[in-house]
Amino acid sequence: MRNITFPRTLRYAALQFSIFAFVIFFSQFVPQFAMAQRSEAEQTELGHEVETLALPIVAPSDSGVYAHINEIPESIRRSRPFAREYYEMARQAGSSGTIDHAAYLSAFKQVQQNALRTSEASLKSKHNPQDVLSGTWVNIESTTVDTVKTGGCTVAIAFDPKNPNTMYAGGTGGGVWKSLDAGATWTPLTDNVFPNSSVATIAVDPVNTSTLYVGTGYCYDANINYSGSGLYKSIDGGGSWQRITVTGNGNGQSYVKVLVHPTKNNIVLASAFDGSRGVYRSTDYGSTWKSVLSQGVIWDLIATPSAGNGATLYAFAGSDLSAGASAPGVYRSNDDGATWTKISTSVFPTSILRGAIASPAADTNKIFALFTNSNGPTPGDSV
Repeated sequence: MRNITFPRTLRYAALQFSIFAFVIFFSQFVPQFAMAQRSEAEQTELGHEVETLALPIVAPSDSGVYAHINEIPESIRRSRPFAREYYEMARQAGSSGTIDHAAYLSAFKQVQQNALRTSEASLKSKHNPQDVLSGTWVNIESTTVDTVKTGGCTVAIAFDPKNPNTMYAGGTGGGVWKSLDAGATWTPLTDNVFPNSSVATIAVDPVNTSTLYVGTGYCYDANINYSGSGLYKSIDGGGSWQRITVTGNGNGQSYVKVLVHPTKNNIVLASAFDGSRGVYRSTDYGSTWKSVLSQGVIWDLIATPSAGNGATLYAFAGSDLSAGASAPGVYRSNDDGATWTKISTSVFPTSILRGAIASPAADTNKIFALFTNSNGPTPGDSV
C-alpha cells in the first residue's frame, strides 16, 4: 500500500509556539504543576531536547475531562508530548473541566466570518489580494533530507467500493483528504470547515458512494483526547459537509468508528469516544440516533455478509485510561445492529484497553481480535 502523508497544519506549530504561555498558565492555574528548573546537561541529550518533565502533570480536579488524569502513570504524565496534549485540552476545558461545545462551534464560526471580512477587505485594496481562507502555504521543513510534507498520523483510510482509485484519508492533525488517482495526488476537503482537524474515522456509503461519514477527535486511550467537533456527513464526495447531532450522547463530540451497513445504507452505526460512550444507531441516514450498546469504548465495528440482504455485525468493546467496560470483548448483532450479544469467552482477559477485529472475506465465520490487556505491563495480547 502507498505510504501516505499530508501537509502540516497550523495546530502543531501553534502548540509549540504556546509552550511559553503553557508554562505560565499552569504555574498559576495548577501550582503543583510548576516545573523545576533543569540543568543544561538535563535539557540536552545528543543535541536534542529531552522529552521528560522534572515533575509530572497534576490535574486540578477529577471533574469533567480531568477525571482520572491523576491516575495515569507518572511516567506518562512526565512526558512533554503528553504535556502538550494536556495543555490543548485544558485550554478548552478551563478550570471547570467541562468543554462548552456550543461555544466552541460558535467561536469557530466567528473566526470564519472574521476571515471572510478580512479577505473581502483585501480584495478591495490596491495591494495584491490574498484570500486568507485559501492562501498558498509552503513547507519550510528541511529540503535536503526531509522533503515529505506531513500533517499528523494517518489513522483513517477509506476507498470508494465502486471505484478503488478514489480514496479518502484522515489524519490526527490534517483533516480529510481525497485522491482520485489511487493516492498519487491529494486534495484537502475540510480546511476551514471542521473546527477540529483531528479525524478518527471515515466511512463511505457502499450504495451511494458519494456519501461520506466522518468522526472527529483524537481518540487515543493512552493520551489526552483533543475533543472532536462531532460527526460530519457529505453527500457530494466531500465537496460540502453537514454536522450531525447524535441524540442521547450528552456532550460527547469524539467518534472513534463509523460503519455504514453494507446493503441497507440507511443504517449507520457510530461509536462514541466521549460523552455517553458506546454504539449509536441511525436508521434514517444519520438524522436520528439511538443508543444500542453501552460497554465502555467500542473501538471497532465491522460487518460480514449474511444470508439474503443482511449482514452480521461485530463490535469490539474495551476501555481507555479514564473509563472501563464492565464486560469487554467481542459482541455480535444478527439484526443489523439493533441488539448485541457478547460472544467472546473467558479466553479474553477481564480488563482490556484498545482493540481491533477483522474477518477474512474467504471465511466470514472467522473473527480475529488484537487488543491490549490493561493489567499487563506492556501491550500485546491477542486471540
